[in-house]
Amino acid sequence: MKRLVFILLGILLLLGVAVLPAAAEDATAPEPTVQAQEEIPPLSPYEAPNRRDYEGTDLNYDSVKYNWEASLIGTYYRWTRKDNWGNPAKFDRAFRQFYADDPLLMIENHIVYMKKWETNREGQPVGDPFLVVLDYFDTDEAEAETTMVTVPAVACGLPVKDIYMWREYAAGGLVSSGYYNDTIKTLVVKAPLQYIKAHTFSNMTALEKINLTRSGGSFGNCAFYNCKALRRLVCKKEVKLIGDEAFKNCEQLDYRVSPWVVQIGRDAFRNSGIKKLELPLSVRLERFDPDSAGDAAYAFADCKKLTSVCFTGGKNTRWYQLPYAMFSGCTALQTVRFTDTDPEDARLGLDITWRCFSGCTALQTVVLPAVCKQVSIYENAFEGCTALRKVTQVKNLKRIYNNAFLNCTALESFTLPKGIEFAEDDAFKGCTGLQRLYVHSKNPDLLKYKDYDDGDMRGREISGNFIVSLPDCCMIFVANKEMKYVFKTTGYKGDVRIRVTVPAPKTARMTRQNGKVRFVWSTVTKADGYRIWSFDPKTGKYTKLATVKAPQTSVTLKTNARQFVIRAYQKEAGDVSWSAVKTFK
Repeated sequence: MKRLVFILLGILLLLGVAVLPAAAEDATAPEPTVQAQEEIPPLSPYEAPNRRDYEGTDLNYDSVKYNWEASLIGTYYRWTRKDNWGNPAKFDRAFRQFYADDPLLMIENHIVYMKKWETNREGQPVGDPFLVVLDYFDTDEAEAETTMVTVPAVACGLPVKDIYMWREYAAGGLVSSGYYNDTIKTLVVKAPLQYIKAHTFSNMTALEKINLTRSGGSFGNCAFYNCKALRRLVCKKEVKLIGDEAFKNCEQLDYRVSPWVVQIGRDAFRNSGIKKLELPLSVRLERFDPDSAGDAAYAFADCKKLTSVCFTGGKNTRWYQLPYAMFSGCTALQTVRFTDTDPEDARLGLDITWRCFSGCTALQTVVLPAVCKQVSIYENAFEGCTALRKVTQVKNLKRIYNNAFLNCTALESFTLPKGIEFAEDDAFKGCTGLQRLYVHSKNPDLLKYKDYDDGDMRGREISGNFIVSLPDCCMIFVANKEMKYVFKTTGYKGDVRIRVTVPAPKTARMTRQNGKVRFVWSTVTKADGYRIWSFDPKTGKYTKLATVKAPQTSVTLKTNARQFVIRAYQKEAGDVSWSAVKTFK
């Protein structure tokens, strides 16, 4: 019995030990819960980077803080920082507090400024400090998007001297990394900027108007690149230098190039809204970047609103070369003219280079310069100009290379002047509408392409083929029998005729008597004869009356017609050449 009691007491003691602590725990502690993973708070658009976050990593805080890449978060920008190798850094942050903690950075009226000094040769600051614009942004998180910003001449008690849209430092100064802004629509710059540096206003895609009240003179590379909405640019200074891609993709801007411009760079106005262009022949068309070689290719390419181009005379210009594809893709361009404003400044030559006007499907007329001593048209210069009908003032045309007029299907006639040096065999390939080709040269060798054998250092000339890629419907007019023979022996299947210049009679008079009309005219040297027609002004038709062989210069005819004309003619190898019309009085 005692044994049973002891067993029961032991069980009760054990139960008491187990129950009492549990009851005490229930009275003082909450129910146990599963511990959740710590939630990472959302990044504030104004949160500053923490220097301690960079400790123990390969990233250097002082170098990373000047490497930014902007992305739009709502109506504000967030900057993704990158290390020295261009890899994304650890933190996404915006810039307000970061700027406020930097003694060199100041904020006033939507603008972030950087304080700078001029430096001496040792790199030490000298003179008084000044400000440069570093950024634009909204100053109040609850404020609507900023659409108008004014860059003052003085801010925070210091003069404003420049604008830098930069994001990183490099040896020798700041370099660009693609600033972007899609809120500002109007920008007024009162600060005196002597030179609009590279990327100063690039990628401001909402910008519609900019007023440079005290600035101008030069626009650096990409100065207004991708300002798609820009319609008006006010600049009171004469702009002389326009850098590479300065106005590229300014689709709405009808920019008037200054007559004082001296240099235009590559892609300077590509895909811009320019409508009419006057360009002095003295302007240098070359890369704006002094460290890059090459010409100003595509300077006005893809300008869909450009309708006319006029090159004006320029002094001190000895050779003018239109760069590669300078106007390619200008589908609204209709006329191209070269005017000679200074006949005494006879330039040495003009080169219309590769693909210069290719794809200008509306181009109808090209007027070449009269003063240039030599004009050359290079490969594919007018390729695909399907509306081109006339190329005039060709007396100084010297060279035409292969495919120069490739697929110019509307071209009806073309003249090769006396001084032509060569026209390659495929110069007029695909010109299916070409009906008349006038060859004024009398020397067959001048129409052969001449090149130099690479293995012959003395420059031995090698003759090529004559023009052969012509439609069979084209009638070729040559200057003599030898030229006619050469074209026929090259396999041309169309008609080749000799056409010489025949002057019209200087005088032509008539008298009426007894229903007859007596015609008398002056002698034309080398003429083989003359033909007389009556003319009906009501119908506009001519009726042949008589053919008179030389040297006779008079004839009497019975006719009731009231108006008459005469033409002299000359025969050579069975082909007849006619003079202009002379009216009897």
